[in-house]
Amino acid sequence: MNHLEEALHRAGYARSPNNIHSLPGSLWYAGGPGLPEPKGIMDELLVGNDGSLQIVQSKFEGVPYVCGKYVHKTIASFDSVPGMIEWLKVNGKVSKPGLPAFSNSWD
Repeated sequence: MNHLEEALHRAGYARSPNNIHSLPGSLWYAGGPGLPEPKGIMDELLVGNDGSLQIVQSKFEGVPYVCGKYVHKTIASFDSVPGMIEWLKVNGKVSKPGLPAFSNSWD
């Protein structure tokens, strides 16, 4: 666990066991209600393999179930977890009780 992952964990965020869009790193989500999180359904919090902290948006390009790939666009990058949280307070939304958006019951 790197320093960004430790800081996210201390701030109440949880690492997702899934990476369904094949992003280069680990996905994180608000670990409980009341925490700021990305606004869009396809916006995700990513700790990159290179040690970066970003909000990325995934979009599928192609024909579903036939061919194509997910394309990722960086919405914002951060140097620290507190900086990310402040940005999310202005540009994100507050998490509500419930499961993460991309939770599968069979995982």
